[in-house]
Amino acid sequence: MKQENAIDVKALFAKLWDHRFAFMITWVVAAIVIGAATYLIPREYKSTTVIIPEYNLQETKEIRDIFYEMNLNMEISPRSDMIVPEYYSKIISDPHFLDTLSVQVVTDQSGKSCTIAQLYPKAKTTEQLYEKMKMDIRCKYSRKDGSSAISAIAKDPCVAQQMAILTRDQLEQRIAAYRQDNTQRNINYYASLPESNQLAQMLLQMEQIRLQQHQPVFITLVNADVPVHAVAPQRIKIVVISLIIITLLMIGWYWRKDISEWL
Repeated sequence: MKQENAIDVKALFAKLWDHRFAFMITWVVAAIVIGAATYLIPREYKSTTVIIPEYNLQETKEIRDIFYEMNLNMEISPRSDMIVPEYYSKIISDPHFLDTLSVQVVTDQSGKSCTIAQLYPKAKTTEQLYEKMKMDIRCKYSRKDGSSAISAIAKDPCVAQQMAILTRDQLEQRIAAYRQDNTQRNINYYASLPESNQLAQMLLQMEQIRLQQHQPVFITLVNADVPVHAVAPQRIKIVVISLIIITLLMIGWYWRKDISEWL
């Protein structure tokens, strides 16, 4: 009984060999058709800029150490104006941030200008626009070196570069504004304390100096360049996977009778 139901592997592969020309013709035709079809899919380009935050942690640490050594109330110590890089991605995905970014103007290779919002004509609502923007504009934080990579994807390479730069600049402006507001709050707080509090007066002077100084928020490690190669569609990958699927279907078709008899 086992002998009758045993599969003749050699016979199965011999059948495939007999149809080798059918496989070859199918592969060639499928590769041409699928390859041509992938050219109808719009290309997407990705541009990335890498930044690292510039903040003076040593200054804050030294001041806080003074408070601890003098056993002073930490309520009047300077609050850190640093936004941790892990939070950058949340800032970029914030609706207020995306709303401001969506009205920024970009120019494609042909010289045609439009707003970022106009790049998404299929977005019927504001929520859909924000979701599509969040898919194309991202920020990835690296714990290894503390850097953050801001990337933007667009169908035009020049637009992708401009979107990455605009996102970085707007993020820097947002953090700079936060720092300025935080410093101003500190100034108002220290100014409300009695003038006899020498430590508060010293911190007030430091905050006033900090408010007048221009402190860069980021150090740009890698500038956003105009991408040369598209990141999608991956034509070779699509063709290879399609040929594998077609091959498996053809094998199943030629073996269908043998498999049904064995089952």
